[in-house]
Amino acid sequence: MKTILQELNENSSTNYKLDVLKKHKDNQDFKKVLYYTYNQDFNYYIKKIPSYINNDLDISYFNIKDMFDTLDMLRTRTVTGNKAIDLLELTLTRLPKDLAYVLELIIGQDLKCNISTKSINKVFKDLIPVTPYMGAIIYDNKKALDIFKKYGMAYAEIKEDGRFANLIIKDDVSLVSRNGKPTYIFGKLYNELFRVKEFTHSDTVLTGELLVNGYNRLQGNGIILAISTINEKILFSEDSYKDEQKFLKTYGVDYKTLQDQIYAKVWDIIPYEFYLKGEFKVQRAERLQKLETLLNNIDSDSLVLINYKVVYSLDQAKKFFKETLQQGLEGLILKSPAQTFVSGKPNGQIKMKIEVELDLRIIGFKMGNIGSKYENTLGAIHCSTELGEMTVYVSGISDSLRDQIWNNKESYLSKIAVVKCNGLSINKDNGINLFFPNLVEIRDDKDCANTLEECIQIEKSIIGD
Repeated sequence: MKTILQELNENSSTNYKLDVLKKHKDNQDFKKVLYYTYNQDFNYYIKKIPSYINNDLDISYFNIKDMFDTLDMLRTRTVTGNKAIDLLELTLTRLPKDLAYVLELIIGQDLKCNISTKSINKVFKDLIPVTPYMGAIIYDNKKALDIFKKYGMAYAEIKEDGRFANLIIKDDVSLVSRNGKPTYIFGKLYNELFRVKEFTHSDTVLTGELLVNGYNRLQGNGIILAISTINEKILFSEDSYKDEQKFLKTYGVDYKTLQDQIYAKVWDIIPYEFYLKGEFKVQRAERLQKLETLLNNIDSDSLVLINYKVVYSLDQAKKFFKETLQQGLEGLILKSPAQTFVSGKPNGQIKMKIEVELDLRIIGFKMGNIGSKYENTLGAIHCSTELGEMTVYVSGISDSLRDQIWNNKESYLSKIAVVKCNGLSINKDNGINLFFPNLVEIRDDKDCANTLEECIQIEKSIIGD
């Protein structure tokens, strides 16, 4: 088995790796190794490989069947805690050395040969389950108009860009990201999710985003990630003390307090069996009604319906879209009332989110925050419109360019920066700002920045009046 992995590592070409996978397509043990490694539904609940001595002697060998038996006992939690660690250590000790190496990789859920799930599934048809995710296409005026022509209305749902989560409610509750990775959040939200099954009497998936009461999107996402990391370490019997103390120092409260302030804004409800299939042939209007009924009945502070508005024309949708931008939100998802649930990006879901590129003049530099990765170098560049009517701090700078600018600040002062953002917004002082400004490049061939009026006109050319 190890030789196949070494063969896969001999060349980084995707086509080469596909050829190697095809070569071993009939190897059932290899196929099973791939499945046990990359199936995100499998969790072995051990993060650190225990120390072991493998003499690789020709006696008392475990074989590959014993390896999979051990993996099954770990993933089903037939053994847990120290007994699970002891079982893994015993198996690693008694397996042939090359197979012990493979077992270590499976536990880490990475065979270290740079093969993608897409490549595996291309050769071994649909071997690795892919987490279903229904996204939205980029804005298309014709397709948006088609929704109103066909149905006379659409749902305009506010996109807040929290931390995406599939909330899976079966006998237990789990939260997973769009790529199938678990998010370890417990406390109030976790407990209240059990009410869903009490009402539906079936395994159910809610789709939504995680947010934190009292914190903006960026702060909230950082809090959720930090809490998930702490909970993961506790779950896998790792030392979480330093992480907990860092959290307390950063936010002024212990992680359990803020964990109870995490809530989910949800926009979809799918029976678990259809979620797994990636298709549920029930229209959006009916699913939304079922979701509203569910949330009204379980009365949970931690489960909130997505903010939406029924709009009857594209003009109404655009007006609502501009209102969300003025509130500092990212935009809307325009949804057809007839769109069924399907994994992918169907035409019945359209992202109303703009990307605007503006030319701004660099007027200063901001050091990174103390304690951050960039505390001793450039944190952001300070930019302004040509007449100084608007100033913004721009991030999204590559590390190589960051140091170059920081060490040569005078030569970059007054240069023109191309800045990409998601539109203009109103800041807390009622002034105009940019939504998520990021640096695209520094221009040496331009001497003039956009005025504020030009910035407004550029945005209008994209979203209309």
